[in-house]
Amino acid sequence: MLRTAIAVKYLPYTSTRPSRLKAVTLSDHPISATVSFDKYDCDADRYGAALAALLSKLGDGWGDASQWIAGNTSDGRVYVRSDRAVIGG
Repeated sequence: MLRTAIAVKYLPYTSTRPSRLKAVTLSDHPISATVSFDKYDCDADRYGAALAALLSKLGDGWGDASQWIAGNTSDGRVYVRSDRAVIGG
C-alpha cells in the first residue's frame, strides 16, 4: 500500500459510545484506528494518539508520528509525511 495522507476526525458521543477520534488512511482501501477522546488532556495529545494508534496498526514503513505533519480542516486534521522523513527514509 502506498503511504498516503491520514485524516483524523472527531466522533461525538452517542447513546452507546463515548466521544472518540478516528484516524483513517486516505486511500482506495482505507484502514482506521479509533481512540478515546476523553483519555487525553489537550487536542495535540488527542490527535497525536489517534495518529500513533493508526501508525502502530499499519506497521513498519509508515514511520512514527514525529515524521508526520498536520494541517487543520473543517472536519479535524490531515497528516502527511514531511519531506525530510521521505528523503531520510
